[in-house]
Amino acid sequence: MIEASIRGDRGNGMPDTGFPHAADLRRGRFSEPGRPYLISTVTQGRKPVFRHFGAGRLLVDEMRLSERDSLVESSPG
Repeated sequence: MIEASIRGDRGNGMPDTGFPHAADLRRGRFSEPGRPYLISTVTQGRKPVFRHFGAGRLLVDEMRLSERDSLVESSPG
């Protein structure tokens, strides 16, 4: 199971991440249907859990199941 933690909403639809300038990184960005997106994440405490091959494989397997169930769509490269 993957857990996410969001501190709240600033009233503008964007989550309060606890980082005061995080919104600056999103300035000028927009979503466009049919375009690919890169999603990056960080683990709690920046713990390097994916140094372990098995943990990385587990994540990939879960992503494949999510794609199979039409929860996400991914493409290689």
